[in-house]
Amino acid sequence: MFMRRLTPTPISCCLSRSRTYTTGHNKVIIDLLTRCLKEEDSSPTRNAYKIRSFQVAIAAVHEHDKPIRSGKEAIKLRGIGLGIANRIDFFLQGKEYDEGVEKQARARLLAVETFQKIPGIGERTATNLVNAGATSISDLRLPEYATLLTPAQKVGVLYGDHMTRAMPRAEAEDIAAFIRDHISRNFEVHLTGAYRREAADLPVVTILLHHHQHIHVPVPPPPPLSSPSTSTTASGKMPVRTRGRQHVPFLQVNTSAAQHSASPLLQDVVRPLEAACLLAATLAAGPRKWRGVALLPLRADADLNVGPSSGTWQEVGYRMRDLRAGRGKYVRLDLSLAPLKSRGAAQIVLTGDEEFVRIARLAAARHGMYLDEYGLWRWHSSEEAALESQSNADADADAERRQNAVGSAVAGYWELVEGESEDRILDELELGSIAPYRRNFRFLTSKKRASARAGTFNLSWATLADDVDSDVLTARRGRQTEGVNEDGDAAVEGVDQTT
Repeated sequence: MFMRRLTPTPISCCLSRSRTYTTGHNKVIIDLLTRCLKEEDSSPTRNAYKIRSFQVAIAAVHEHDKPIRSGKEAIKLRGIGLGIANRIDFFLQGKEYDEGVEKQARARLLAVETFQKIPGIGERTATNLVNAGATSISDLRLPEYATLLTPAQKVGVLYGDHMTRAMPRAEAEDIAAFIRDHISRNFEVHLTGAYRREAADLPVVTILLHHHQHIHVPVPPPPPLSSPSTSTTASGKMPVRTRGRQHVPFLQVNTSAAQHSASPLLQDVVRPLEAACLLAATLAAGPRKWRGVALLPLRADADLNVGPSSGTWQEVGYRMRDLRAGRGKYVRLDLSLAPLKSRGAAQIVLTGDEEFVRIARLAAARHGMYLDEYGLWRWHSSEEAALESQSNADADADAERRQNAVGSAVAGYWELVEGESEDRILDELELGSIAPYRRNFRFLTSKKRASARAGTFNLSWATLADDVDSDVLTARRGRQTEGVNEDGDAAVEGVDQTT
């Protein structure tokens, strides 16, 4: 195999071509770049790559049919990078170009990109940090930058390297076993998420808990007044949010201190685990959801070569010292508490990846239903309620019960179709029986993703990745939609605001 050596176009050829660029909106910019090209060619430290960059930039400016008024406009052209855009910007402002400015701009850009790798920090916050003078991740631990970071972002700064690493399945099993050993045996502890999909490496340990006394199933809010779902029309469509920041299952916001103090999750799970020095930092906390960082627990004989582990955990004092010193391995941990009647729905929402859950919700909307982490629901309008009440001897009591604390804004009630069984929910959605390891649809090609418009969902065709099963289960695109990308600053900021 022969490798083609980079050989820039001879300078005479380039200059002869540039002399033909005598007309157009941007002749002065072409003249500027031509002078820069000549200077670089005659420089003792002649750089072939710079010469090629100037050649490409001259052609790009010449082909642009509108006047270029700033470096920001120039950098949008294919073939013009940050350095040449800065030269153009300085020239148009009548300033003398300084290569030191280009180096500073590149350093700023590198710092912004580095900060965006920290979980919870998006472009806006990263730019603000650079403008404030931060140049490295170690700078973000200084007090002067604390006011620019949210509590969740501070956690990302401290544990970012740990939060972004993939963890083996054995570590998730250790976390689950430790939790079982340190909370009441009345709790059921189940590993879900990527673990239940049988992934080899996990981005986060996702745990679902049940308690036999936790039986209340929260009812969804009423459908929007403008939605066809407020009445049982022929379309049977239900609203589904498919754009913007998606709902985090079980996470509630603006909850009261009384709800926190009465929460079995916070009082009977999170508190004991904090006392056992498992939990290192909190990202979000609510009555039914806790998200944060945990210290990977070790067995008492983990450092000894004595054969199989005895099964006992290290004393809490060792973990306390590790937490204070920042030693050991840390993992992302999500804890969710679901009612027993919502076992199946919770498993579906927490096990499937984002694309699978989206497809399941669109399938529910297609059938005139609504799927959340608590169950599969069907909305009954006021007209239906009135017809039922006429044939019911206890009409008044029945109507009061069915209001479900919805209020008078929308007349109707939610019916819980199914919540306990995963298979029955999937059957209601006509998705068939899908094993947990197959609930990973992120490899669906973009042209075959489900439409964001409920009612156009069709299961007649699909393609799955080779590492999933080859069975057919798909979605048909009805209309072209574009997702709305939001700044990543709040990606892990669903912090419950206690009133």
